[in-house]
Amino acid sequence: MSGGRMLSLRGGGWIGLLALLVATGGCATMKKVGPGGEPGVKLVAGQELNVKNDGTSLGSLHVRAYLLKDASAFRALSYQDLWAQRKLDKDEAVLDMQEDVMTPSSEKKLDLKPKKGAEAEAKFIAVLAGYAQPEGDTAWRQVVDIDSKHNTVEIVLGPRGMRPA
Repeated sequence: MSGGRMLSLRGGGWIGLLALLVATGGCATMKKVGPGGEPGVKLVAGQELNVKNDGTSLGSLHVRAYLLKDASAFRALSYQDLWAQRKLDKDEAVLDMQEDVMTPSSEKKLDLKPKKGAEAEAKFIAVLAGYAQPEGDTAWRQVVDIDSKHNTVEIVLGPRGMRPA
């Protein structure tokens, strides 16, 4: 009888060892995240959002966040070209894009996931906001440099423009 117990114990040991190997192998294939975590944008909307020149609020704001390896095309394109996505979608500098609609006094986090194998190429987070009447030429667009230690940015969305927090 003791031999039978020993055999079942060994069988259970092999199953446990096999489970451990599978679990360890699965961890080895998981994407490693640097000290800064996954790239992302925390959006914080003020009480007044997307206010027109006459003072009326549209009540919501469409926002896009891009993970880029080069920001020169994003900086050079016009408001209309960026919203139409005519040129930026085909740009190899775009590693990911996420979008959402913000409402007054809301907060959201958009996680940006670079294309497989391109994690180290992520250098910029760019944000585009669809203000009806933005204040100035740069109030509707922000570009922030990132690195492996600080790759999440916070953007404050105001009545007629946005800024890094």
